[in-house]
Amino acid sequence: METADQFTTGATFEAFYTQGIKDGLSPEKAKERAEMMTGKTQANYFKEAIPPFLNTFGGKLIGQFGTYSMNQWEMLRKDFGKSFKFGEKEGKTSKNLFKQFTKFLIAAYLVD
Repeated sequence: METADQFTTGATFEAFYTQGIKDGLSPEKAKERAEMMTGKTQANYFKEAIPPFLNTFGGKLIGQFGTYSMNQWEMLRKDFGKSFKFGEKEGKTSKNLFKQFTKFLIAAYLVD
């Protein structure tokens, strides 16, 4: 499992890095973006990275296997609709939200 996790995390990092370069970011900014987005999209099981709800007794009881879904929910809640421009305030727009959510649904459908 650890090997598979390293492979998927590495592939995710490479994809976000390549996307950053194609978007015109410098290699340093592309790396920063790739690290941030990999952390947001890959399930991290360290206690500090788990959403606060899952660190409570009730959260452990109800959401025993919910780390991935809780991380995904946090990404949807906090990040969808943002433009991710470094050095600028990242505001959410309805247009970006709809566009990103549509891409997410299509990709999830194709993967399934």
